[in-house]
Amino acid sequence: MSFREYLKVSEGLEFPKFELEQLLQEHVELASEISREIRPLQYFPDYLKIGYYPFFLEGAEFYSDRLEQMIRLVIESDLDFIPGYDPRNAPVICGC
Repeated sequence: MSFREYLKVSEGLEFPKFELEQLLQEHVELASEISREIRPLQYFPDYLKIGYYPFFLEGAEFYSDRLEQMIRLVIESDLDFIPGYDPRNAPVICGC
């Protein structure tokens, strides 16, 4: 999730998307406008910890477990395509 998406899902705050060119040309004005509504940096540490994936909606205490499960699933399914791969090696590769 982007930080903008995280704010929408976690706090109900909606902000429009901006094109890169607009950001480059109007960054001061856009930042001032957003800062009049909220203090975005107060939410940023939580976003860095749990905001990249929507697993935090299930409860922040489960975020790490859910992320680990997803990583394990992706690694194991990708490895199945390697000729000669033995699924019994998955725990070694995944660090599970």
